[in-house]
Amino acid sequence: MNYENHIKEFKVANVQLMQYLLSKHGGLDPMIVVLVKESNEEMNVVAVPVPGEFLENDESKDVLATAIPSLLAMLAKQGKEPICFSFSSEAWLRKTPEGVTEVPDDWKDLPKIECMISTYESADESDMEVFEIIREGKMANENGDLIDAIVLRPYSIGENGEKPKALKGRFQGAFQEMYKMKENE
Repeated sequence: MNYENHIKEFKVANVQLMQYLLSKHGGLDPMIVVLVKESNEEMNVVAVPVPGEFLENDESKDVLATAIPSLLAMLAKQGKEPICFSFSSEAWLRKTPEGVTEVPDDWKDLPKIECMISTYESADESDMEVFEIIREGKMANENGDLIDAIVLRPYSIGENGEKPKALKGRFQGAFQEMYKMKENE
């Protein structure tokens, strides 16, 4: 079965969810969101919040990276076939001057932009979306509570407006790892 349209809808809904959470809480803890096909053929979403502490050092990031394939395999055992998953978090994006390809020693002094980054992976592809977080003050929600008025603007690089390319990272390859786990059962 081709899930291309389901994955496109999933990506749009994921960005909307992250924008809602950013507005409601003023920040975004990392979040794993999985598009699954239930045993009755219905599509559904499973969201797993990740404590922000998991992104504080390489050791805990590695632990999280190994947990993702296990999460996908566990969902499959429960009759929820993973179709696509997203890992989203807030990040500071720093930009080097044009032509600089190495990370400079003074990288902390580079101009930075507050961003929301979502990576996506399915059995067939990996993708990444980067959005600049624009805080436009406060607004009242449906209950009259003050929340952040946040706009997510797609981030592009270069004069051609290219979106940043997804790089191979520690959170990718989860589907292949899940398939290996299923084979070894």
